[in-house]
Amino acid sequence: MTQTDIWSDIYIADISDDEMNSFRNIVISDIKGQASEEDKTILNNNLQIWNYNLQALRRDMELQLSCQKAKTKMQIRNLNNSDSNQLEEINNFLMEQEKWRMSALKFLSNIEKKSLYVKIMISQTSVD
Repeated sequence: MTQTDIWSDIYIADISDDEMNSFRNIVISDIKGQASEEDKTILNNNLQIWNYNLQALRRDMELQLSCQKAKTKMQIRNLNNSDSNQLEEINNFLMEQEKWRMSALKFLSNIEKKSLYVKIMISQTSVD
């Protein structure tokens, strides 16, 4: 999909929610290693917006990890309180939760790496 860099010519405060969501989708594809060269150019032309989105995504992922941990504890309590022996179901549930957690932590790590890169790029453009 061909993107048009609409973000370079406007202030971050003037970006609509739809425009920010479009940019966020580019950031997510970059984090996943799926960004096109055009997308990478758009990101590099908009370092402040890229950094903002990375920080927002990091906070979202941290919240998801916390919420998922609480949901897991509640589900385990529910399974333990049921009348029948649910050991296999508990183990399967825990395994799925750990798989999700590993994936989420990998995504969070990729956000951190990209964030460090963007901060370096911002500091270099500030010096130039």
